[in-house]
Amino acid sequence: MKVAAQTGLLLVVGTSGATALPGRIAWDVRRAGGTIIDVNIEPGLFSRLAEDSPGGGRIQGPGASILPEIARIFSAGKNPP
Repeated sequence: MKVAAQTGLLLVVGTSGATALPGRIAWDVRRAGGTIIDVNIEPGLFSRLAEDSPGGGRIQGPGASILPEIARIFSAGKNPP
């Protein structure tokens, strides 16, 4: 949990949050002021948390389609549109 509290960006991909550990990690990142991006087909437990985090939000769609684009953005050193 120490690492979660030091994380500046957390990508939550394709999880409903049905187990306790992902939720705890996300809350620790949020409490520390980190940004959360929720990538999922449907809104879930992490959607609101992501939308309320500084610079965070929700991207609707399957992670398999969205993650390659996120990787391209980061590898190019560009800010997302």
